[in-house]
Amino acid sequence: MSDTRDGGAGANIVSDMDEHGQLRQTVLRFAKEAVAQHSSEYKISEYIKTQLDESDSPCWHCIVGSNYKVHCSYVAKTFMFFYIGKRAITVYKTPF
Repeated sequence: MSDTRDGGAGANIVSDMDEHGQLRQTVLRFAKEAVAQHSSEYKISEYIKTQLDESDSPCWHCIVGSNYKVHCSYVAKTFMFFYIGKRAITVYKTPF
């Protein structure tokens, strides 16, 4: 599913996600918090992954950058790729 909407604070969120429920809202909230609190892509990624591991269960992965491609295997309904501003964010969970 692709979606374009205002992410608040002037951030435009464009997404491709196979998750459409509560988890989607949780991930977007964590991502907005991370971008607001950190400038380093590493720290943004670390924040999102840590929050997801603590709130859901371990084995989450998060990639943050401005120019990358991703191809991965993941647990169904956990893949999310979206932009906040010019930062691309990919989040997905693996079974182990």
